[in-house]
Amino acid sequence: MEDLNAKLNLLELNERERNIALEKFLVTLSIVSYDDMKKIVDLLKLKDIHITKAKELKVLCNDYNEIVKNFNILDSINELDVYREDPMRINNNALDIFKKIKYCTQVGMSYYEEI
Repeated sequence: MEDLNAKLNLLELNERERNIALEKFLVTLSIVSYDDMKKIVDLLKLKDIHITKAKELKVLCNDYNEIVKNFNILDSINELDVYREDPMRINNNALDIFKKIKYCTQVGMSYYEEI
């Protein structure tokens, strides 16, 4: 339990979200090592992305290098705000997001709802 608490302390969860994380996302917390989780959380914080909801723990199951690749793709078009708005989008294919943003920009649509 101490290891789980150490992992949860890396995140910015309020007490309610922390309880939800323990109830519904125990497997996710158990699968990801503390070191891997810390590495990903530090990267997210560097990009001003914060895990504040229990459901966003799913992001931490991604490979660190894959997350870096996704950041590089969206950073190339200055659209990291997509991840800041909803960290769960990190689970999506960054190339698909890139294409949707380009399409929506071309036709003059707001893409935040489309992604």
